[in-house]
Amino acid sequence: MNDPSLLQWWVDELKSKGAKLLNWSELQALIASVPVPKITVKSCIVMTNRQKNRPPGMIFVLNPDKDVRDDLGNVLFVRKAGWGEPGGTKVENETMHESAKSEIKEEINLDIAEPTDQDFICAIQTTPDHITVYFNVVPPKTGRLSVENDRMFTEYSVKEWRIVTFEELDELMKMKNVGQKPTLNDKHRNPVRIFYDDLAIAWLHKDAFLTKTT
Repeated sequence: MNDPSLLQWWVDELKSKGAKLLNWSELQALIASVPVPKITVKSCIVMTNRQKNRPPGMIFVLNPDKDVRDDLGNVLFVRKAGWGEPGGTKVENETMHESAKSEIKEEINLDIAEPTDQDFICAIQTTPDHITVYFNVVPPKTGRLSVENDRMFTEYSVKEWRIVTFEELDELMKMKNVGQKPTLNDKHRNPVRIFYDDLAIAWLHKDAFLTKTT
């Protein structure tokens, strides 16, 4: 289980930066009060090949170049300017749920089911008119990840993906807690920063996943 002191430390850090953690009702109220908020939608994908006690919507048997065989589960991160969950800015004519689906297709070439309100994890209000919304995405049972679709070649495009184990999430959170900068290596073995809020969301989601599978 996640260390409650780490969670409180992260929430306190959000407050110190002027950011706020929102639940679903708070998010809806904020969207209603801000005429045209900028919304970034990100998706937490937990992958495992666990065959027993499958929690609906959280199983992804991945079939990339090599098999994933970790029974406990893994989280998918992508690298843009830093490592974090896949996602992007919601366009005006999309709902948040539609945006989650389209961004996953654009960035990592997976056709997912559109998330529902029940798949909402939390939201972070970073400025009065900018909100980042996190969903638990229902990935396909099998799939092949690819970043070839995302060819903008800017800091916002996906350069690569990698799998992060639950154990790595714990260590990375502890590093941040003691003042160290959490990083993950890219494919050239160069350390690249992790977007810390994305790390914290994945770490929180790990706890929900383990709770449902025990």
